[in-house]
Amino acid sequence: MIKESIEDETLLDYIRVHKVELWNTGGVPKYWTVIFFTSSVPNFPELASRALIADHEKGVNWFVDFKCNNTKYIVFKNKILKYTIGNKEEKAIVCNECRIQGISDNEMNWSE
Repeated sequence: MIKESIEDETLLDYIRVHKVELWNTGGVPKYWTVIFFTSSVPNFPELASRALIADHEKGVNWFVDFKCNNTKYIVFKNKILKYTIGNKEEKAIVCNECRIQGISDNEMNWSE
């Protein structure tokens, strides 16, 4: 999760942080704060979907990706996408929806 992608920081109350990195973006903002986390909150996808920033006028539609058991979640503001890890058909549907949301193929390099 990129901290700068959330507008409601109370989401951080529902995660356990394992590692934090600063990534130089080469743009604005200059750095992103990347948080590697776990959460035991069953409704975490719903909490994340309410906390993320989506400002289409500025061309920003943030998402967070994570997995729970054998399910991969890609969560946008007010939109939760998921697929079973290893299911190429489900993943293709999710990736297509991510493209509709303005996410490039290059940004869909999440780990499974």
